[in-house]
Amino acid sequence: MGIFDWFRNRSGFRQFDDSFALHHSAALDHIKEIVLGNGSTGKNLWLIAHFPIAFVELQNHLESWQVNYEVVTEPIDANGMSDVFKDPTSIKLVLSPLIPTVEYPLEPSDSPVTQGLLIVDRHPLITHDKRILQFARNCPYKVELGYVLSLDHPVLKLVVTDSLVELMGQLGMRKDELISSSMVSRRLEKKLTRLSALFTGDGPEESAESWLEKYHQTDG
Repeated sequence: MGIFDWFRNRSGFRQFDDSFALHHSAALDHIKEIVLGNGSTGKNLWLIAHFPIAFVELQNHLESWQVNYEVVTEPIDANGMSDVFKDPTSIKLVLSPLIPTVEYPLEPSDSPVTQGLLIVDRHPLITHDKRILQFARNCPYKVELGYVLSLDHPVLKLVVTDSLVELMGQLGMRKDELISSSMVSRRLEKKLTRLSALFTGDGPEESAESWLEKYHQTDG
């Protein structure tokens, strides 16, 4: 599945395969491509970051790309979401803690506007990403959800070794290429599920790296 499938789907809930670049700079290039192409899709694009460092970096890039966007500053009300989802082709930047837990499907909306949720980093504690997935599934609007990540992200490094990255390059993966790898996605899901029992707590941190430094116990 190519990255441009992001621009084509129009109906129902859909979760795209995770997309990976070899390096962070290449992931940003593809995020830029999605952002600049969003105006022609009729979608409301949500750029979701788990940590302030990723949030601020992306905000700086949005400024340099000279696109109009809105920063979500208040927690989203799960029972009154119409206002934040109303505008088509808008771009919203949000920290993931502002996304609520939605435990059951809400009454469907007849809005034709698709909500595209693009997550630009991963949280080491898998419950945070599962909360976003649950929100997307139970949201009353048409929703598409996907990740664009780099293999050198601190969380990805829990499952992707330097030797594997080197091997992927030897097998022909270009530095500017974006791939979807179900193998990497499955390994990441399995590893984070296992690690969730070993983390010593949870709390706000500036980055995934600082979170891991504080809460990650070695699992031997």
